Amino acid sequence: MSGTDTSALSDGTVREVNNCSVTGRSLGARGPRLKGGLGGVPIVFSSEGEPVEGRLYQPMKPTGRPTLVVSPSRVTTVAEMNWLANPLLARGYTLLVHGYRRRGHRYQIRDVADICNAVSWLQENLRRERVPIGLVGHSRGGSASLRAAALDRRVKSTAALSAPTDIARYMNGLREHSPSRYEMLVKAYGGTPDEDPEYYRAISPLHYAGQIATPVLLVHGSDDMVAPKENSEWMYAALKASGNASTRLELIEGAGHFFEHRFQAQQFELIVDLIDRWFTETSY
Repeated sequence: MSGTDTSALSDGTVREVNNCSVTGRSLGARGPRLKGGLGGVPIVFSSEGEPVEGRLYQPMKPTGRPTLVVSPSRVTTVAEMNWLANPLLARGYTLLVHGYRRRGHRYQIRDVADICNAVSWLQENLRRERVPIGLVGHSRGGSASLRAAALDRRVKSTAALSAPTDIARYMNGLREHSPSRYEMLVKAYGGTPDEDPEYYRAISPLHYAGQIATPVLLVHGSDDMVAPKENSEWMYAALKASGNASTRLELIEGAGHFFEHRFQAQQFELIVDLIDRWFTETSY
């Protein structure tokens, strides 16, 4: 991998790289690969030699809009990201919604590599190296998207939704607030923050803020009890402190982690509008 240090992607080291993957070759696709539609077209790409499933959404004709890599939460399937992918497709975006590899390594440690290899797959298969690439992620995916924005120079702009940003601080808060969730996540992470501080640092976007020079939109519900809004507030402050003037924080009053508004339906249309405006303003 000439000129590229990919160890930062697998071992979690906070390190700058110019292009964090050239291994995103296609492993095959089912159906017409280059036409989008409701539900997208299933594809499989390679990430560090392993298959990752995704769905490609592409307008019938080129629109000049950015191409977006969309990363879901821990509990959201690729198909369940239709709420975001279909309306953005209708507005002219090409999107690749991807899943994650599940075996062999610790939770979240390989997420950035999967995002970078999704970018490589798009560039190789759609022949769109000059089209702006943006990242959109929710929860786990928002955290990974922020870290990928720090490490992959191909990324022009990022939108992180409900993203945990300081995982150790978040976990320490859970210990008293929600002991059962804390124990579940300790098992998933493979240890506590005190037992492995370097691992928690490696998966925390807050520690990458100084390496993110491109625009960042942070969106959070004010009533998020899964990953509280302070996560985005911490990240916003860190980005500003590092000199990133192209960052914005949008707090959705009364919304929860999945943008549900108390006893009302999810505020999905509002989120789509925010993302559309953000990439229109920042991706060119």
